[in-house]
Amino acid sequence: MPQIVIDAQRCSDPGFWPDRCARCGAEGARLCPIPARYAKRIDGLAIPLCRDHFDDCETARFRARVGAALVLFGTVVTAAAAWELLPLIAPQNIKNENGRISLTIIVGFLSAIPLGLLAVSWVKSSIRVVSVNGRRTIVAGVCRDFAAAFRDRPQPAPPDTPDSVRFPVEEYRPVWNCPTDLSVRVLAVVAAVAVIIGVAIAFASIEIAEATAAWAPHDWRFLCLSAAVAIAFFVPFFKTYAFTRSGVLILGLLGGLACLMPLGLACFGLSFRWGFGVVLTGGPLFLLAAVANPILIRRWRIRGTRLATVAGLSGPLLFAGAIYLVAGTEPGPHRVAYLLGPITAVTGLFLNRHLARQPFCSACEAWLIDRRIGALPSSREEIQPLIASGQIAALAALRAYEETAEIGETELHVHYCESCRESGTVVLELFESKKSGDDGKTPSIASVGRWLYPGTALPVIEEIYPLPQEGSLKKLGEEPNQG
Repeated sequence: MPQIVIDAQRCSDPGFWPDRCARCGAEGARLCPIPARYAKRIDGLAIPLCRDHFDDCETARFRARVGAALVLFGTVVTAAAAWELLPLIAPQNIKNENGRISLTIIVGFLSAIPLGLLAVSWVKSSIRVVSVNGRRTIVAGVCRDFAAAFRDRPQPAPPDTPDSVRFPVEEYRPVWNCPTDLSVRVLAVVAAVAVIIGVAIAFASIEIAEATAAWAPHDWRFLCLSAAVAIAFFVPFFKTYAFTRSGVLILGLLGGLACLMPLGLACFGLSFRWGFGVVLTGGPLFLLAAVANPILIRRWRIRGTRLATVAGLSGPLLFAGAIYLVAGTEPGPHRVAYLLGPITAVTGLFLNRHLARQPFCSACEAWLIDRRIGALPSSREEIQPLIASGQIAALAALRAYEETAEIGETELHVHYCESCRESGTVVLELFESKKSGDDGKTPSIASVGRWLYPGTALPVIEEIYPLPQEGSLKKLGEEPNQG
């Protein structure tokens, strides 16, 4: 039967429900409390039912008991009949006692299947709660007419606020495009970097393969090579910071992690030689997809999602293609790139697309600062109408807390331009906390939508939710302070 999603805290409000019976869809229903065994311990859960179905839960419970007794009785009768009839109709080779017992048990269990289906069709499942996700509750067992009336019911209007604090607002839908000359330059740079690094790795792999040809696949010297290669990849990014105490510690940690890579892969039956190939080819792929492309997007202000997608996809593929043209299928650690290249390309595709779609200021074209206001102890159904109608001041009564939102609650972010502030772009983004994980108890944050506010709304937002301490805000792609 159909299911509906309700707010657990409003389930006892008569105005929350349509004037329909949840079981048959007839008009003239009144709220009927749902027993705790069907409500999953939700206090005050009540469903509208008509006079004929007001005792639906008790009827379903009574029929379930009768149906279970009939199924048990029918199974016993069928098994007894099989016990008596088998000696008369069974072949000669299973007329012994062991065969008679086995067939009786099998026939008895098989007879329970059709009897159970008949009992279920007669009993009908009661209206019950099947899932609780914070305040969002899924109720099953209602009829189709009631489910349709519940979906089409008029939504409650958001609480009104004075016109002085109501801002004009619209859904944030900027134009995601880039000039042609910038697109050509981005693709050219990505292709050049990928090909140059790929050719260098190919030649280095050929030399390393010749030098390590006599080594055993699980030679411990591959671990030292992995650490040396990882440090060599990251030293240019540290610059002079690499020679400080903190820089040496970080590079040492990277070398240690590179040593753990072959050891970890060895647990799955792969050799140290193969693990070294992962470090040799995976390091440049990581720098290309997670460092080089995001830097281009941030500095050149790439806001074309197609361009960002092509750049993220083409870089790792060109890297693997350059290696193939130089080294081919010759033995060496470079062959791992033929597997890691496509995987990294898919990852870079989604990463670049996400970065290119970040909010930006329409006045100065700069990326906006993303500030997390905090988690709000209210559901999406309560918060979204207020934000979408420009009544952000109505949230003043809600205290935001820093921890991750509980399941069924929301999180609020504000994006604004640090340079333009009141004369720039202000975007409010709402997130919803949903359940995830195998146990269904882990909160997962998903974006609900973004709304464009005028710059004059920023002081009001900061008055309701004051700015955090200095240094806690982070721009898109901003690097941490090194030293």
